[in-house]
Amino acid sequence: MAKVIQNRSEKESPEKLVTIFIDGRECQVPENLSLLEACRMEGYHIPTLCYMDGLTPWGGCRICVVEVEGQPNLVASCVTPIREGMKVLTASKKVREARRANLELILSNHPLDCQLCDRNQSCDLQSLCYEFGIREIRFQGERKTHPIDNSSPSVKRDLDRCILCGRCIRTCAEVQSVYAIDFADRGFNSYVSPSLGLPLGESVCINCGQCVLACPTGALSEVSHVEMVWEALDDPEKYVILQTAPAVRVSIGEPFGIPIGSISTGKMVAGFRRLGFDAVFDTNFAADLTILEEGTEFEYLKSRISQVEYLWQQLIDYGIPIQKPVGGHAVFVEALKFLPALPREQYVAQTLAIELYLEAGIRGVEIGTLLADRDTVTRQDRYPALELVRLAIPRRTYTNNHMDVVATALKSCFSGKTGSGSSLLM
Repeated sequence: MAKVIQNRSEKESPEKLVTIFIDGRECQVPENLSLLEACRMEGYHIPTLCYMDGLTPWGGCRICVVEVEGQPNLVASCVTPIREGMKVLTASKKVREARRANLELILSNHPLDCQLCDRNQSCDLQSLCYEFGIREIRFQGERKTHPIDNSSPSVKRDLDRCILCGRCIRTCAEVQSVYAIDFADRGFNSYVSPSLGLPLGESVCINCGQCVLACPTGALSEVSHVEMVWEALDDPEKYVILQTAPAVRVSIGEPFGIPIGSISTGKMVAGFRRLGFDAVFDTNFAADLTILEEGTEFEYLKSRISQVEYLWQQLIDYGIPIQKPVGGHAVFVEALKFLPALPREQYVAQTLAIELYLEAGIRGVEIGTLLADRDTVTRQDRYPALELVRLAIPRRTYTNNHMDVVATALKSCFSGKTGSGSSLLM
């Protein structure tokens, strides 16, 4: 019995603490924390832009820099682990000047028309400017300009307001596992983009909106339909009906100071009626039907995962040394690496080669059959590599020249490969 109690106490032993000194004050904090987490735990304010709870820290904005004794340069606190006896200064003159300079450098390539921005008064960058008392920009130079991307039905992209913090990229990859966007180009010309620079509306984006919530500026915003609704309400010939989702009756009260979790169905309906809606419907039975449909989609998703596992095994059988994919896109990205080096203008053919190879695996037919049946293949001859995660999507159109290059690419790529999937070779 004594032995059992001893083992239990070992399991319930407190987390190991380390001693660090923050602005001259001795603090004991749990090990395995970053310097930023330790400072915030002890009540010290450190500003950040690229850091976001729940995402892998990156240290790109350098707004969270602090001074550590023994280090020649300032360090980004979000990616610096604590260690025993570390001495840190969070608000020294050197730290304040560096943070202000980094912030001004970001502003030097950022629009200053805050009153016209969708995130005015709810922008992290704007809040930091108020915090640091920035009234003028010392750094002047070339500015990047990009057209606004309105291709998506849900998300508007204004890259002129993007500060390259990467929060949207990490949210899309780590939270949603979609991998629709990433950094493109290098240096001053860097920007966030879907694969091959396509508009967001033509990418694998699922319009979940999580990137909009993660964005600290107005670079990403929700597409507004407010004007369209007002036009409908002002039209005397229209009978305007509103139907809300079940969550709205609970969440709508929070911005008006109603306690979180309170059911505000009556207030909500009364408010919508005063706005001019002719009828307001709640969603109850239809929500149950949605749940049933989502359950069906989950089964479909499981079948997609099985397809990805199958394709991975096919690549292994061909002797292509890739690791088992963590996400569905990994199969396609890794497979592309083993295609022969073709001129840049023939990159479409490279992605097409892998697409046809995977499609043949899904349909259980030879690639030669797909190449011969060109009349049934319909879609634009432009198909981004990362969008291959959708696997075999019908309605493709390819030219004969593309098909010839595909045949050459496949023969060069898989020549001499053997295994259980050899029947897929031409």
